[in-house]
Amino acid sequence: MLRQTIIIFILTLLTSCNNEPSYDIQWGPNPRQKCGDWLTFDYDNATYYHDTSGTLWKHVYNDTTVSLYISSHKGKTLTPDNIKNLDAILSCKMFCGTPDDSIFVTLTNPEHLVSFTKDNKVMGYISVDFYSGRIYSLPTTKSEEFCALKYLFQSVRRQ
Repeated sequence: MLRQTIIIFILTLLTSCNNEPSYDIQWGPNPRQKCGDWLTFDYDNATYYHDTSGTLWKHVYNDTTVSLYISSHKGKTLTPDNIKNLDAILSCKMFCGTPDDSIFVTLTNPEHLVSFTKDNKVMGYISVDFYSGRIYSLPTTKSEEFCALKYLFQSVRRQ
């Protein structure tokens, strides 16, 4: 009887626990941040790169190093919806409704880059390192919305 009670307790505990918190993505001005429009330049192509080796952040600090990186790596082309969502996040118009996004620093693969090119020249980029909590971009963004970026990058990787 004790054994059955313990098994029932453990099964109840396992089935009722949800370690994955629920986060809602919201449109509209981010109440925690103020940003201007980010995507203000012309481009032909937007490409996403994901790096788990830990070397991307060493290479991507300006448009010259982005050019060097993307010339030797293969990425995924972003869809118009991906670009629209990325611009909204970097313009502080899309955000997670959670007050603390720091949890995602440990839950996400570390380094991500999106480059915007025109005639094979870098026009803009965003480089996100979830381990260090840094965002490098051209043009510069004030957004620190790691939560929404995590969901965007996950959806791009699944395409």
